[in-house]
Amino acid sequence: MTDIKAPFERENRYLVMKRKDIYQHLSAQQRTALDEIGLLIAERRQDYGKQPLDCVVIESDWPEYETVWKMLEARMTGTKKASPPNDSTSTSTGG
Repeated sequence: MTDIKAPFERENRYLVMKRKDIYQHLSAQQRTALDEIGLLIAERRQDYGKQPLDCVVIESDWPEYETVWKMLEARMTGTKKASPPNDSTSTSTGG
């Protein structure tokens, strides 16, 4: 029996809002409501024994965006791992 994997499909699984946009486009009352909804969801996740979400978000206009998608696809399909581009000019600032 051959283990055939389904083709990798990108999923829209998370709702992400940029804090800058929230403060720029929502009223104080709307921001409070959004905070309360977020806290409620976090509490319910904890009630169900789930860990808090800790995610990395990469915007589509960043150069790493497609590379990261390829890395995820390789992991999910079991194909050769894609590696990030070798950029000797980049440095980590830790912040």
